[in-house]
Amino acid sequence: NRLADPTVSFRYMWGSEYIEDEKDLIVSQSFDFPTAYLHRSQIKRREVQNASLLYRAACHDVLLQATQLAVELCYNDTLLHLVRQQDAMSEDFLNAESTRFKEGHTSVHRYNESQRLNLIHHQRIRKLETERQALLTEFKTVCGFDYVPAEVVGNIEHFRQSLLLPKEPNFEAWWQQMAASSPEMQLVDNTVTLAQLNVKSAKDGWLPKFTVGYEQEVSGPNWLRGVSVGLSLPLWSNGGKVKAARRALEAAQLDAQDQRLAFHTRLHSLYLRAYGELSSANEYRSLLYQQQNEDLLRRTFEEGLIARPDYLEGMISFLEVQLDLLNQEKSAALLWLELNSVSY
Repeated sequence: NRLADPTVSFRYMWGSEYIEDEKDLIVSQSFDFPTAYLHRSQIKRREVQNASLLYRAACHDVLLQATQLAVELCYNDTLLHLVRQQDAMSEDFLNAESTRFKEGHTSVHRYNESQRLNLIHHQRIRKLETERQALLTEFKTVCGFDYVPAEVVGNIEHFRQSLLLPKEPNFEAWWQQMAASSPEMQLVDNTVTLAQLNVKSAKDGWLPKFTVGYEQEVSGPNWLRGVSVGLSLPLWSNGGKVKAARRALEAAQLDAQDQRLAFHTRLHSLYLRAYGELSSANEYRSLLYQQQNEDLLRRTFEEGLIARPDYLEGMISFLEVQLDLLNQEKSAALLWLELNSVSY
């Protein structure tokens, strides 16, 4: 949108002994039609906005990745705590079954099953510890920290409270709200607007250009000074530019429709999956809270109604249900975070 560079020229001419040397100085400045500056200024502003939106989108991706890693770390620590409890109980269960097997009070199948359970829990601990180390390394790489803040791990209730479940799965209402603040959708709209402005700028190329200058001519003691005004008619230089800009606009509009549809479809799928996972996890948690199987099993054992191996086996099964619930919650949390990242 800036002016063209001014032109300064100097001419010195000499002749025969009867003719004075001639010195000329010419300074000129060319101008486009005023609307050309307006459209180029609008194009520049849109390009700056697009660069800003690209930066925001990149920041959102990093923030989403860091938040998802934090959620995975939090749930990994909770899962590891439960699996360690399972492992300790399965160790006791194996010892109890081993004693009963030696005394002939249990079958080979039950004894082998206790060994299998014990091995499974050992392997789970090793797997979760390996995953935790990998998550910590990735978290430090993404966030640039040499340490992991204490509030990131072990605070599972913080993430549970952040999972706000809507009263009903009304995706379209949610979409209208989120899409308006999504940098990805803003970038798509800006790209179409930029293509429209490029068409206007190409049309400005058919408008005349003006030149204003100052000239001075000195020949011996005589001199002349004055101004010059010129007009440039773009008869050939703008050929095909408007047609190319219009084709680019059509392509941008079609691409924007495809991107909006793909974005809408992807988020709709994520929304339904996240809503379903969250609803199932909430129902599952509510059912477990109502049944209170852990307290019932403990009281039954304390009253002597079941043997210790049966109690341990029941507690291992109860913790297995807790692990299933946590995995379901983690899956829902990651989906919901990805959805909410649309409008960061």
